[in-house]
Amino acid sequence: GIWKTTDGGKSWFFVNDGLQNFGVYSLAVAPSSPKTVYALTQDGVDASFDGAKTWKPCRDTRNGALKVSAHRGGSVKALAVDPRAPKTVYAGGANGRAVKSTDGGESWTVLDYLSARKEEEGEVAKPVSGAGYGRLNVAANANDWGNYIRIQKLVDQNGADWSACDKVGVKVFLPADAPAGMAATIVVQSGNWAWKEGSMKTLEPGKWTTVEYPLSVYADPKKVQLVHFVVRTNGKGYKGEIGLDEFAVTGAGQRIVLGEWNGAETEGWKVSPDANTKSITKSILPSKAPKVPAAGDSHPLHRGFWGESEARLPLPAEVRAFPFPGRWRDMGAFEGRSCRRVRGVLGGSRGPEDVVRRVRQERRVRLDRRRRDMAQPQRAS
Repeated sequence: GIWKTTDGGKSWFFVNDGLQNFGVYSLAVAPSSPKTVYALTQDGVDASFDGAKTWKPCRDTRNGALKVSAHRGGSVKALAVDPRAPKTVYAGGANGRAVKSTDGGESWTVLDYLSARKEEEGEVAKPVSGAGYGRLNVAANANDWGNYIRIQKLVDQNGADWSACDKVGVKVFLPADAPAGMAATIVVQSGNWAWKEGSMKTLEPGKWTTVEYPLSVYADPKKVQLVHFVVRTNGKGYKGEIGLDEFAVTGAGQRIVLGEWNGAETEGWKVSPDANTKSITKSILPSKAPKVPAAGDSHPLHRGFWGESEARLPLPAEVRAFPFPGRWRDMGAFEGRSCRRVRGVLGGSRGPEDVVRRVRQERRVRLDRRRRDMAQPQRAS
């Protein structure tokens, strides 16, 4: 929930009247009208125009609408108010989405800020079509034959019918400084999750290469469940990016898009979970999305307490297994969950004992503070 003080922090009281969700991550006060306050919660944006005495929900942001909420992981968790216009507010949501309201949260528009980004801010190639392409970040060592680059997309748990089409393909860009000899393929799991892959196609550095196969290569085009894109380095060392565009199933005048990556979305693609993949496949992002640091990178977002950047620093197994009983409602965090939710808490490579000690200390401080607050009489706002 939300607490307020009127005496410079000496005492605090709840101001939750009308608040729809108590998982509050961000607050923004209008500089030109201090009684105008906005809150970003786990279920959208709430607004107050009487100094937080009462709140009303911004209906267009509820129940996952506009993808604006402060859910754990993948959320910007940001609010900002125009310094001169108190009813003009900006909110950030999942996958880099940003929205704007000019009427105090009654209505919202999605901001196309990605189109204003300069090309030199990360792109390694011109898109084959559209405004962007998929950017696959990898880090493979020389003579590493056991690991491979792989991403995947769930098509349909029960199986999608592709029988009206006749081929599946993707355009792949290998930067000019990448080593020659790397190759790619498309794997389709279909029927009863049968794994079938096309023959490896060699990628040419500095160019877009078409990797394409007839659907007859795969087990059951009438029941397609999962699609994988795989790159083998064939013992070559490479740390950089691989571009993907126009990933689609085509034929008979039909086109089923699997990936275009023209906006801020990853379009359902993610790094495959097996150990052989995760060791060298760092992330899959749209070319126009802000870069996200890979695991282990030093970045200010990793240093915030309670994981503002959502778990990009892995913890040892001993820490992940540490249990947290009970509920810490004021932190909007642990409900009998494990320590995996505090990954990134210290921002460094300290041992599990440091993390556990910090968590216990923080818990004691917060519980003591709550007892003191509950013992004091609440003041009217």
